Amino acid sequence: MLIPFNFVLSFCFMLLLLRMLLRDGNSRWFSALLTLCLVHYLFAGLKQLYPLLFISSLLPVTATALPLLCWLALRQASGQRAPLSGLLIPVGMMVWCVWLWPQGIDGLLLVSWLACGGAMLFRLRAGEAIFSAPLLRRIGITLLSWRLMAVMLIFTALLDLAITTAISFSGDIVVRSLLFAGQIILCLFIAMALVLTPVGASTAPDISVRTADESDAQVLQTVEQVMRDTALYRDSGLNLAMLARKSGIPARKVSAAINLLRQQSVSQYVNQWRISEACQQLRQGSRPVIDIMEAVGFVTKSNFNREFLRITGQTPSQWRSGHSDQAGLS
Repeated sequence: MLIPFNFVLSFCFMLLLLRMLLRDGNSRWFSALLTLCLVHYLFAGLKQLYPLLFISSLLPVTATALPLLCWLALRQASGQRAPLSGLLIPVGMMVWCVWLWPQGIDGLLLVSWLACGGAMLFRLRAGEAIFSAPLLRRIGITLLSWRLMAVMLIFTALLDLAITTAISFSGDIVVRSLLFAGQIILCLFIAMALVLTPVGASTAPDISVRTADESDAQVLQTVEQVMRDTALYRDSGLNLAMLARKSGIPARKVSAAINLLRQQSVSQYVNQWRISEACQQLRQGSRPVIDIMEAVGFVTKSNFNREFLRITGQTPSQWRSGHSDQAGLS
């Protein structure tokens, strides 16, 4: 009897997981993702051999969790909060579909994979600037690997849609061909991930293996002078490219200086400036928080509150009530 191809995929994910665990440090969410991939494809292989009801019911749930773990792992790698609720709510919806509304399973899976893959590509559009240098060193997943992961999510969603359509309008030969082609391409993605994932002690991209030098300090001094003189952080569209252009310094050098000397991603660094001014405005008067949020460059209240809490340890209202007679952040 031939070994189900899903067992091969499960073995590949086991190799990836072992490579991650051999590193000095690893991402909680990324390790959970690889573990779930291993289990999911193991169960998918068992389903081919033993079509048990509990396995058939479990697979849609694990399939829903996979893209969500990819997204949470990326958020953790970029220094953002990765709340467990972002995983539990969609998984809970899938459990409800499995039990009470099986017709909604395919649609929920398609939305989950496309949404997470698209969100990852959108988040990665700024390149390595989104990553926190210490986390990038510790996790060791390259920018290309993250992009491959996002593309794989979108590809898998579109493949699933094609297979569902083929089941309705074509014969078994078309369905089997799509399944085989999809599994081969998925193996290629995994093989590339195996090649791109370093083994052993944590290593880092070029930006992370060196220490800061005098040139980095000069770059950061120039950037901070621009931020002070022009209040550039108030521009809600500020990104690495704009910051580099206004400073007259290549983007790679700006990102490296901020990562090495501030131990922050560019977005975290910019938000630090925004929150600093927000604290000053909160201390100086009774201006509405929403007006202050917009004035310092934030677009959404949720992002403002999250960053304010991360930096100060308090909500804006709590900070205002406790610092009405004190100076803002330095």
